[in-house]
Amino acid sequence: MRPLICSACLLSLLAPLASGQRLPPPQSPDVIGLYFDLEYYENCVDVAFLGHAYAWLVVSNQTHPMLSLDCRVDMVPETFYVAFWQMDEAWTNTVDAPDFACQALAGPVVGEQVVVAMVDILMLDVTNPVEIFIHPPEGGTTPHYGTESGLTIPLTGSSGSNPDIPVAFINSWCSVIDAVEPMSWSAVKSLYR
Repeated sequence: MRPLICSACLLSLLAPLASGQRLPPPQSPDVIGLYFDLEYYENCVDVAFLGHAYAWLVVSNQTHPMLSLDCRVDMVPETFYVAFWQMDEAWTNTVDAPDFACQALAGPVVGEQVVVAMVDILMLDVTNPVEIFIHPPEGGTTPHYGTESGLTIPLTGSSGSNPDIPVAFINSWCSVIDAVEPMSWSAVKSLYR
């Protein structure tokens, strides 16, 4: 019985660490991320076979009005989903998604959080997690946006400055992490009496 109690304790103690899959709203300037909710906060979702995950490509806390955006969204592994991209009405993409060479349609775009595109992801296999990365455009060094005055502003991924760290996950134990509720030690012990 002790191993079960210890396992429950360990899980309840590690839950706050594991819940890093749910990012707080970015505080840093010029951040780009892919989010599964309209508050642009949830970066991990579990989806059933042939289920859909809807996500939004968002630039947060920009330091200048955005006139263009250049990046690439990679989902790994590539064989487990089909993605249908749709640009936000304020943007047009001059290349095919998941590459983005976007232009603002009505002049520079300003906002605390600027939605560039939405993606509908149809899951064809749920046995492996999908990791989502935001990389520089082909030939570029960082994802970036352009301003009306010609400045190129580098963007940092919502998971940090390392582009090799995913910004979002699908079927990566999200519901297991979210299912853990904080419990007192007495509540845990009462389960085994």
